[in-house]
Formats: sequence, C-alpha cells, structure tokens
Amino acid sequence: MDDSGPSGGAWDARIAVALEVEGGRVGHVSIDSTRPVRASAVFHGRPIETALDLLPRVFSLCGVAQTHAGLAACEDALGIVAAPPQAAARQLLLLAETAREHHLRANLDWPRLLREEADVAAIAAVGDAAAQLGAALYPDGPWARPGGGRLRPDRAAATAAIDTLDEALAPYRIDGAHMDALLRWAQSRGTPAARLAAAVDDDGLADFGASPVTALPDLDRAELDAVLDADRNGAFLARPTWHGAVHETGPAARMGSHPLIADTVRHTGNGLLARLAARMVEMTAMPEKMREILPVLSDHDGSPVETTVAGSGIGAVEAARGRLVHRVEVGGGQVMRYQILAPTEWNFHAEGPLARGLAGAAAGPGLARNATLLVNALDPCVRCDVAVVEPGHA
Repeated sequence: MDDSGPSGGAWDARIAVALEVEGGRVGHVSIDSTRPVRASAVFHGRPIETALDLLPRVFSLCGVAQTHAGLAACEDALGIVAAPPQAAARQLLLLAETAREHHLRANLDWPRLLREEADVAAIAAVGDAAAQLGAALYPDGPWARPGGGRLRPDRAAATAAIDTLDEALAPYRIDGAHMDALLRWAQSRGTPAARLAAAVDDDGLADFGASPVTALPDLDRAELDAVLDADRNGAFLARPTWHGAVHETGPAARMGSHPLIADTVRHTGNGLLARLAARMVEMTAMPEKMREILPVLSDHDGSPVETTVAGSGIGAVEAARGRLVHRVEVGGGQVMRYQILAPTEWNFHAEGPLARGLAGAAAGPGLARNATLLVNALDPCVRCDVAVVEPGHA
C-alpha cells in the first residue's frame, strides 16, 4: 500500500485490520484507522487561493482529484459555474490521474504481491504522459483558480499525450464482454495485472471477498450539505452511512454495469477477480473518454469572480479510489470551515465491503495473504496491515 495521504510525519496514518478466527472461520473483522479525517482543518482561516494551492501538497495522493473537488466546492460556495472549456480541461486532468493511479497500483503493488519487481519504466511512461497533458492545457500557470486558470490548450500536444497513454495501457485491455475473455487475458500472463488475475483464478479465489454491500448511490446535494454541516465532531466523516446503510465506492462500484464485469459478478460475485478486472476495464477506457472531451477545449482566460462573498459549497468527483467529496464554508475571501469525505472511509468502514467480504472467510495459512489481496483490490489511501488473531491470542 502507498502510505501517502496528508503528507509529513504529523500526518502519518495507517489502517489495521484484525481477523478474529472462531471455529475455523473469520468470526469478527476489526478495522482500526488512524486516518486524520479532520486534517482539512489546516485550511481554516486561509485565503481561498492559498487553500487551493495547498490541497495537492497536504494530500499528496490523487492531488488532481483533491484539487478538483476543492475547487468545485469553492466555486459552488461563491456561486460560480465553470465555463465548459474549463470544466472539460479539469475532467481531462482527472481522467489522466485516474488512469495513472490504476496503472501505478498494477505495476507497483501488484508485482509485490507476486514477489516480482515493480515495472519502473512503465510507471514513468504513464506518469510522463499525464504530466505532458497538463502542460498542454495550462502552459502558463495554475489551473485551480475560482473561475478557471489561463487555459491555452495545445490540441496536438494533448492528443499526443493521450495517444502515448493509450499505447501504454493497451496490454491491460480485456477484449470481450464475458468472463471467458477475462480468463483468456489473465492466462496470457503478459503483465503483472494479468498474472495476478491468473493467480487469483488458479488458487480458487475468484469469489473471495464478495460482499452484499451495494454501490454508493447519487447523494442528494442539499441533504448531504445538511449532514456535513451538522457533523461538528467528524463522526460522519470517519464512519459515513447514507440512509442508515454503508456503501462501496470505487472502480468495482462504477463498473458494475459494464458487460464484462456484470458477467464476472454473475459467475463469481463481486470478489477478487471482478474487482481486479474492474480496475483494468476502467483504466483502459480512459483514453477514449479523454478524446471525446477534446472538442470542447478552447482558449479561456477564466471568468472574473468575486471571492469575498459568504457561502457554503460542495464539490464531488469520482477519484481513482472512489467518490471524493469536499465541503467548504467561505467568507471574506477566506476558508472558514473545510471538510473532506474520502472513499476510504466508505470502503474500510466497520460494516463496509472489506469487513463484510472477510467475515466468514475460511481460516488457514493463506488467510492473511488473501485478505491482503482484498485490501489491495479496495485500495486504501494509506498503508493497511492485516493480522490474524487465533483463538486464545486476542
């Protein structure tokens, strides 16, 4: 796992998962998180633009998604609607980051699970393509400004960056709408991702970790705003529920209706195999989504804004790990209150997909490794350690 998140020693955080074995099976799953869900208080009292500049530094993982959500929340609070070219450029940056994050997991974490070396060259190539896209859109400076930064898109350079990204992702593309296509791709063993999927299938773990937790639905903005406004002690941010239920967010939830994923779920449930495949399906679809957005781009200097008004706003984006929500209260050009609801708090909730997926799992020498595979498939934004607690050793 990447031990990122809020950066710096004061922000060090981990998730500890303890599997308590009873009668040969996991009887209880304990999830203890030290993630600082109220770390965004660091922005309180700061000028809006300063807070936006700090976001990707304080939250180093998925910095584009964090900035995108924060910018959207600030604009919502200020009554600003981003112009279509600005919205398109931001979405391009977000899609590129999502593809990069998925690819990073598949070439850094997944090789480690197979006891292989990380593919540093492949990781660098995708990271470079994402960086080149940003330079092709905003060559003159920052993009995260209320109303938009100075957008000067170089279509040729942007297209070249997307093409490079598409070429790098091609080996991860699964051609077909049924699970047999997924298994053929896995047995090709051409990438660490394929080899991990093959190992999961060969070891009879395709359905491991399947859970009844449903995908996070659309959240009514007014209702969510009221819930977050009332959350003065951070209890909701730490253990979110919606209408009394815990939900899952992320690639498996987003890709549930894709024919390949839906067919795999029909055969194996939403276990390891479906989750690994969902990441690959979403990742390899990004370049085409990005090409569809390109025609909306045009030069745009940003819209004049008045930042001294008072208000509250919400920004939500689909980040690599799932739905990311920022809420901000502003006044006099400053941030008065800042809240972040991250996908990890849904997926690693005490009643969430990890806990429900591991409850009842058969005990044995492979339990910790199998649970670690599921943790990786759900992909927390901090390090997560798994321990098996045998009877009499609690």
